[in-house]
Amino acid sequence: MSTSATGLGTEYNMGGIIMPPAYWDNLNASLDTGILGVFAELLLAKGLVTRSSNPLVINETTNRFDPPPANEPAFGSIGRMFFYMEDSREVSSSADSGTTTTLDDSALSGADDYWKTAWIEFTSGTNDGQFRQVTSYGGTNSRLAWDTALPATVANGDTYTVTFYYISGLTNSSLNYVYGETFSRTPYERVIIFTANTTGVAPAGAIYLATITLDGSGAATASDSDPAGSDRVLYTDIGGHHTETLTGTVLAVPGAGSVEVTRSHTSLLYRGGMTLTVAAGFTYTVDQYWKADEVVFTVTNSGSYAADCAYTLTVNGRQQTYPA
Repeated sequence: MSTSATGLGTEYNMGGIIMPPAYWDNLNASLDTGILGVFAELLLAKGLVTRSSNPLVINETTNRFDPPPANEPAFGSIGRMFFYMEDSREVSSSADSGTTTTLDDSALSGADDYWKTAWIEFTSGTNDGQFRQVTSYGGTNSRLAWDTALPATVANGDTYTVTFYYISGLTNSSLNYVYGETFSRTPYERVIIFTANTTGVAPAGAIYLATITLDGSGAATASDSDPAGSDRVLYTDIGGHHTETLTGTVLAVPGAGSVEVTRSHTSLLYRGGMTLTVAAGFTYTVDQYWKADEVVFTVTNSGSYAADCAYTLTVNGRQQTYPA
């Protein structure tokens, strides 16, 4: 790891992947990406993670990729930048309210700018069939925004889909070649974008994924999600992000004494972050946190008399799955 000065402050260089100051508040995601990259290279090299027989699939009705099934992420690398795209990267819902350049939907979740650079398609109402690229997302008010105004104001009940699986650059009356490309968010949030051209020449650094043929109206007449020479990106044997919350009570912890607790959890491919809270009047130490399926910790009673200690343990990591 190295550091260098920029106009915005100091940036960190982790093996050629730059984390600028804007991403300092997202250090967990950056470290998780780095860890994923190390493990992915090892697992692929050892054949422990295998390529699936089903790559990302073109949907000829929507002219985009279908999101992969839950816990079967689209996973791979482009120029040693690893991506990990799950079914949560596409949501269909309905608007609470909006304008010609915004949509509010309390059912939509995600941190600020989670949906930035995704595409929104309106599927009912006056704006039915309109597409816009999202330029910002407010997590507090669940507001999507875009720059180019719609023909009409977004109304309550208008249905829409917001997705990272949209394919930009499609041309009607043509055979389109579809590619996956990295962009500024890839190193930190593990998402990529999908683009198309009619030349069959991959953009610099892109991977070739699929073809789709459109008629003059833009309707798909044929598609191939696994053409000759394509780069396969959907793998098996690696699961989605997992969060498990374990609660319990340690009975009759002696005054000024301690009790060791062992809690088992779902076996993980690798462990991520962990949080532990204990009742007032108690402290804790974590004795073992490295095992894939178990945590050991000790709670200590700060009081003079025996008392019960309630605790909450939250464990994060990547699930391990197995071939069918």
